[in-house]
Amino acid sequence: MEIQTKPACQSLAALPAAKRNDPGFFIGNMIPTCISDDVAKYLSDKWLADNTLFGPAAKVRDGVAAWRAAGVHTPILVPSSAAGNQMKAIEEVFAAFG
Repeated sequence: MEIQTKPACQSLAALPAAKRNDPGFFIGNMIPTCISDDVAKYLSDKWLADNTLFGPAAKVRDGVAAWRAAGVHTPILVPSSAAGNQMKAIEEVFAAFG
């Protein structure tokens, strides 16, 4: 997954490398997340692809890894569910990373 071109990661480039790589400097990002095998049914807009994680669990895990590789120390997943309510969304995220 190519993260460096995403707007949030482009803004990280404004920080000096020493600050970005300082473990004492907090870098986090709230990332809307939807785990679903039927992505085309729900999401097709480029903006969503640039600013969210969605799709099967493996794709979401790869996306989190890519955000970390881009310098986001603490990705904060904000789950939504295509198959239920907020509790269902939280269950899906825990299952994806459990």
